[in-house]
Amino acid sequence: MRTLFFAFLLLFTGAGLVAQSDPFTPFVPKQAAALGLERRITPNAAGYFRLADPTGLATLLAKAPLRDAAAPGPAPKLVLPAPDGSKATFQLTRYRMVTPELEAAFPGYVTAFGWDVAAPHRRVVVSWTSLGFHASVSGGPEGRWYVDPLYWKQNDRYQSYFTRDYPQGEDRKEACGFVPDQDALEELAGMTPEKSVGDCRLREYRLALACTGEYFNAVGGTEALAIAEMMNAINRVNQVYMADLSLQLTIINLPTPGNGVQLVYNNPASDPYTNDDSFAMLAENQATVDAVIGTANYDIGHVFSTNGGGVASLGSPCSSTRKARGVTGLPNPTGDPFYIDFVAHEMGHQFGADHTFNAGGTPNCDNRNASTAYEPGSGTTIMAYAGICSAADNIQVSSDAYYHAASIIEIANYMELGAGAGCAVSSITTNTAPALAPLGSFTIPANTPFFLTAAGSDPDGDDLSYCWEQFDLGPARTGFPTGTATTGPLFRSRPPSPEPTRYFPDLADLAAGTVSPWEVLPRVTRGMTFIVTLRDFGAAGYGCPVQRETDINVVNTGSQYAVTAPNGGESWQAGNNVSVTWNVAGTSTAPISCGMVDIVLSTDGGNTFDQLLATVPNNGSATVAAPSVTTTSARIMVRCNGNIFFDISNANFRIEQEDYDFRPVSSTALACNGVTSIGGYQFALESLQGYTGTITYSASGLPGMASATFSPSSQVLTANVTRTVNFTLGNLGSVAPGTYVFQVITTDDGGVTTKSEDFTLTVKPPLEAPVLLSPANNGFTDATATNFAWTFVPNATRYRVVLCRNAACSANVVFTTPNTSLNGDITEFITNGSGPFPWFVIAEDETCSPVAQAQSATFMVTYGTAPPAGNSLSANGSPLEICEGQTAKTTMQVNFFTGDLVGPASLAVQSAPPGLNVSLNPTTLNNGQSATVNLTGEASLSPGDYTITVRATDGSGATEDIDLTLRILEDAITFISPAQDPEEIEIEPNVQCSQGAVFLGFNILPYSGGGVVAYNLLVSTNGFNFMPAAITPNVTNNRGYCATDGQVFTYVVEAQLASGGTVRSCERSFVARTTVLPVSWLTFTARPLGKSAQLEWAVEQDADHAGFTVERSLEGLSDWSALAYLPRSGPDGTAAYAYNDPGVAEGNTYLYRLRQEDVDGRIAYSSLRAVSFLRSGAEIAAFPNPTTGLLTLSVGEGVPQELDFRVMNALGQEVRRGRMVERQPTISLEGLPPALYHLEISGAENYRRVLRIVKR
Repeated sequence: MRTLFFAFLLLFTGAGLVAQSDPFTPFVPKQAAALGLERRITPNAAGYFRLADPTGLATLLAKAPLRDAAAPGPAPKLVLPAPDGSKATFQLTRYRMVTPELEAAFPGYVTAFGWDVAAPHRRVVVSWTSLGFHASVSGGPEGRWYVDPLYWKQNDRYQSYFTRDYPQGEDRKEACGFVPDQDALEELAGMTPEKSVGDCRLREYRLALACTGEYFNAVGGTEALAIAEMMNAINRVNQVYMADLSLQLTIINLPTPGNGVQLVYNNPASDPYTNDDSFAMLAENQATVDAVIGTANYDIGHVFSTNGGGVASLGSPCSSTRKARGVTGLPNPTGDPFYIDFVAHEMGHQFGADHTFNAGGTPNCDNRNASTAYEPGSGTTIMAYAGICSAADNIQVSSDAYYHAASIIEIANYMELGAGAGCAVSSITTNTAPALAPLGSFTIPANTPFFLTAAGSDPDGDDLSYCWEQFDLGPARTGFPTGTATTGPLFRSRPPSPEPTRYFPDLADLAAGTVSPWEVLPRVTRGMTFIVTLRDFGAAGYGCPVQRETDINVVNTGSQYAVTAPNGGESWQAGNNVSVTWNVAGTSTAPISCGMVDIVLSTDGGNTFDQLLATVPNNGSATVAAPSVTTTSARIMVRCNGNIFFDISNANFRIEQEDYDFRPVSSTALACNGVTSIGGYQFALESLQGYTGTITYSASGLPGMASATFSPSSQVLTANVTRTVNFTLGNLGSVAPGTYVFQVITTDDGGVTTKSEDFTLTVKPPLEAPVLLSPANNGFTDATATNFAWTFVPNATRYRVVLCRNAACSANVVFTTPNTSLNGDITEFITNGSGPFPWFVIAEDETCSPVAQAQSATFMVTYGTAPPAGNSLSANGSPLEICEGQTAKTTMQVNFFTGDLVGPASLAVQSAPPGLNVSLNPTTLNNGQSATVNLTGEASLSPGDYTITVRATDGSGATEDIDLTLRILEDAITFISPAQDPEEIEIEPNVQCSQGAVFLGFNILPYSGGGVVAYNLLVSTNGFNFMPAAITPNVTNNRGYCATDGQVFTYVVEAQLASGGTVRSCERSFVARTTVLPVSWLTFTARPLGKSAQLEWAVEQDADHAGFTVERSLEGLSDWSALAYLPRSGPDGTAAYAYNDPGVAEGNTYLYRLRQEDVDGRIAYSSLRAVSFLRSGAEIAAFPNPTTGLLTLSVGEGVPQELDFRVMNALGQEVRRGRMVERQPTISLEGLPPALYHLEISGAENYRRVLRIVKR
């Protein structure tokens, strides 16, 4: 079936084939959770692109000419989007990196390489597999970047991102565990290079690549996905090996019957590997590959796992006993942190390369190799330990994708002169070695910057790159290098560049005054050696590097060679003779003997020095003519003519002529997604040397339909003044997320002088919704030690965690955190035994105005311990404790989860104690739902524990029981009066209390246990501060308390015993009321019933109750109208009422309330109930509306299952977005100001609804 599928893929796409393809278009991604997808990786910044025709791109790649083909066809050109919004066009050539048999099993899989037609030093490798398209671009000044799928199992949406934006995880803490064996060391030590590195022969090694069952599952769980990911890894490794070493790896695994592949193991329980033990796997892989592939049928073996970091046998390819001893394993075995930092590293060991870092003394950096420790600190190249050593040693968090010169020498020696020459297929190539001109040696003063330049050429006309590296060994050192060291490395390696000159330290850093601590000038007399590696990259896709060395003698002359003027702040008049001075510092005499110096000008703040002003004697002073330029960013370099040392001005100075100066003041702006305009840009116009004139300006190169508005629209300059201009960018609604560079162009009167400066606009992508990780939906968490966690959201500055305190989320607690987890004790707000309640997370970007927000899906969580594995029932609130003679003030819940039963399940009470009535609501539950256990008659039970058994029955007839406990506590002290809890006590006028007082008579029976010294009545108005008063048994003790309407009073009696202990009665309570009505509300429900609303309620009524008026209002309007009056029905006591409202219409939400009236005209209102009537089964209603923060949405059955929502303010600006995956989700408007908002809801099949929401 695989072969047929990929054949079908290629058959129907030939008609659209073109020689050049630009298939990627920008788009704004939705949240991964909203789409039910998983991000492959989440870079800190990226550009997002849609691939409209994946099949067309697959066909384009498949028809690229094959390298070494007898009659290759024309090479297609593919345009790739860079992360900064630019594009690069690459010419592509296919190459085979798997066996013909494996290629036949997966005929749609393609690997290719190419180069930028405009900048051939920029190179790419690409692949197409069942994982989609992948591209890795290197060699450009912008650094490495990638085009990778945005989501797992999706091949039409992609992201482009730089290496520096790749998220770094805990995997970097894994160190390489290799320890070279003595035989290998002796063999490698005996090799000496006969020439400078390569012989320009392409060497192909047959790679037997295995994987553990854990790796198989981690990368997709199918043979097709495992082979795709393994090909991606080796394709990326080959990109480095072909450029640096003229070496290619070819995977030689063969298909097996049943759609399997040799060495690709799919079952962790039965594979031959110990996944977590890399050292054990060395021997396991050697034995396994020899047995499966055959010792004579491969050249190098390696195994991928998901743990243990990496380990390999040094110098092992072609060895009959060690060539498969290579292991790489990380929990996330994808991307460059795996491919480059670990796979290429461990395979580098196998090909004979040792570690190149010089750090030592920390646990992770104990594998230093003294004979190759050329890089300071942790190093940055593949064979170093970037990001693995201690914080004091780490230069950067990940490796740069190239080998150090020392590693290239080691591997070349092994391939050409050592055991590695014995098994590779070595081909004479058409690529001719580039040439490097001889390098001289130099003597320079201490603590002085210098530069090194190489002169390279290539007879094939290939583009060249240069990599200058220090080549000195010394003792191990922890932390930054020091300039007082007489041996060892002082300068870090930097990636290959098309520029033949490297400045030490980096010129841009030197000009900025922020020199890296990993580039340290020597301050003492010493020697240094540097090596340059010249790389070419031929049309066949591989290079032939050559190297040369140069020696530098550093002399401490006793003083500092330095520019002294101009050194910052000066002003030159164009055309005038001006003075340049410098401190010679003994450089004009032996041993340095610098007789002449070049005086060179920079007009861009020291980034480039390209105007030679004069070559003069090195005597410390010269007069030069100021050039006819206008700049505020001039610097001077004084460099030794014929030598390599120099110094520059410490800060900028000015060169002026009768002209105006145009310079940015504020040149960057950050626009949040959905913002239509952004300000904050400013530039200055300055009259120089008496210039006068009118300056106009315009913007060029703006993205999309963006426009610039300047204030003022033009500027009149008078002599020697400075004016500022502000401008705003508008029409940004059509601009896709990304970073854009545009120009502001100024022109003076008559268009004589035109100047241009760059400005930058960055448009943020919309915030992604967090994905809730734990607890799982319908899961559990312990309220004393919660484990809430969610995914990191790029650009989010904080997260608001909303924990609902009831099922409707009408009460909640909100925690704000910059972290992606919330752990701790929340029992102050929510206690174990409650739930299931909703919870969700809102990601916020506070840099946006209004604050940008994205809300996760809503999950349900129960606080407490999950039911035993396999069970379906659990309970909250059991045991329920009640004092004898009282009614329950809390309830128990029965929770249902799919386990041994599968919902829906019906609930029924199997047994209950006599005299206790138990009902369940609801009686049918699905996974994650709960039923409330309602009790009546509990006040009549005697003290003791009572068991209530509830049975669940699913559709298959399977049952499960759960026992609930009702505990009736014996009241140690019996009240004679009040005889039971008085629910409400009426407030009476009292001169001592401003709002009146409540009066009660308290009388108790003596404590039956005896030995009482005194009794105290304790009354509290807040639940914990009790007011004590003495009380005597069998005597009515009258008490009065100042009260306000609604105030809750709690009271107990405490007996103090002669033994020193105390005994307390059960707590009782009452509510003080200004007016006590003759009813107590028991229940009130409202629900749709066909095309009407059905209202039902129950009360406790007495003789003063007269009746109810039913009132209704449309939601959000407060237009209450009376529908009907229902007179009192039935005797005193419990009474039930009902009313049906047929006057409803589809598409509306109605609010209902009951106005209770007594015989003397007093009234009281019930709480509100909402009923929604959805139009044609495909409508959505939001309530409450108006809202103070949380909206609950009721979703009709005809509405699509997956819905996106956006909240927009009155200006049309998006202020919140998210995804709804539940049928009654909650949306938070918390943090938004009171206003009118529009809630837009959209889904599949062009579904769209807009609701007006009022936030109060």
